[in-house]
Amino acid sequence: MFVLFSKQADLAQDRLDQACENAQDEEWRSAAHKFKGAAANLGAERLSEVCFAAEIGFSQAQEVKRDCLSAIRRGYEDVRNFLHLRMQDAVGAVSGNALG
Repeated sequence: MFVLFSKQADLAQDRLDQACENAQDEEWRSAAHKFKGAAANLGAERLSEVCFAAEIGFSQAQEVKRDCLSAIRRGYEDVRNFLHLRMQDAVGAVSGNALG
């Protein structure tokens, strides 16, 4: 599940970046909407909220979208770091059980 989310996140960020650069408002809205759903399904509420703000701000100026994309990237990095720590904890727990 986490691997799928990471792949979707990378794709969504690429789509948002391209939509911003090419002034494709509808593509921006669609990519933000999809990323919002993926984040919500994972329970990443803050990231989902940032994606929602990007989604409803689809007609904003390019500079505003760049700021949104930066916030999305920071939010995704927070989620990724959290998941990485949880996976390390899970591996440690499994390893500890195998040795004990």
